[in-house]
Amino acid sequence: MSDGVGDNRSGIFAVRLFVRAFCTLVAIRLSMFAMPFAQVRSIIECANPRTVWRHRPSPDEIASSVMRASAGVPGLRNCLCRALATKRILNRFGYRSELKIGARKTVDRAFHAHAWVESAGKVLVGNLPELDEFAVMSGTAATQGASSESSR
Repeated sequence: MSDGVGDNRSGIFAVRLFVRAFCTLVAIRLSMFAMPFAQVRSIIECANPRTVWRHRPSPDEIASSVMRASAGVPGLRNCLCRALATKRILNRFGYRSELKIGARKTVDRAFHAHAWVESAGKVLVGNLPELDEFAVMSGTAATQGASSESSR
């Protein structure tokens, strides 16, 4: 029989993760207005993991928290903000992940770009049914391409 303490503790950790996700999303969105994408990406990549955690959320819990935190705020719902926030939080908790930025042309020749995060071979954030249609840009190309987009 549960005494409820463990349930309450996991609830507190879930709220803390949600707040962390929301604050990270806001910081990334503001950073994307204030600095070039290459600089934002380098900040994301250098998030040093903590060595001790009271509760280490799973990659799925992190992704879910980012998606919930971004759902109600229009500026935070874009795939790049979600992917960058997920990547940063994953890094912070010591998980290896990869930010991917891809592009494709639709049948009507419209250009679409998309960002997503993969960890351990699984898409955590940004999964689309047509994800395999996106050509993944190399690290340098993705940085340069997104930088010119964000500076407009």
